[in-house]
Amino acid sequence: MMRIAYMLSFCLFASPSFAGVVDDDFKLSAAYSVAVVILDDAKDGCWTNLRETREYAEEKLRSKGAKVVSEQRYLPNHYAFTISVLGYRTTIGCVADMEVELITGATIENSNGDNIVHLGFAAREGRIINGYDKANNEVLNLVKRFIDELN
Repeated sequence: MMRIAYMLSFCLFASPSFAGVVDDDFKLSAAYSVAVVILDDAKDGCWTNLRETREYAEEKLRSKGAKVVSEQRYLPNHYAFTISVLGYRTTIGCVADMEVELITGATIENSNGDNIVHLGFAAREGRIINGYDKANNEVLNLVKRFIDELN
């Protein structure tokens, strides 16, 4: 519910996109693996090309030298490329919060000496749209721009 409230206020008062900083030394080809993860929270047919989006992201990542795998691993230097869409239909079309992220696990020792896995972002970008019949093309455009920016 908080994400919906955030998305609505963001649509009304803020810029429609944001981007995280990517380390200039980061290389996709140096990652042990990258798994594409789809998080679909779009309702009413606002996002319908999930399979096409996954296949497109996997091919774009491979073209950048990534070793694409089918299963996500929460380990250092193993990455998840997540594509997340939260959306719903209104009288003017779909409102959607689209996010793509490149996440990895990092093991950090706590004060008891236990190793705890934390998730960290290598890069993150998002965009909010409204008034479209579907978010399909906008999601693909976001994935393309995001991966094109990676080394």
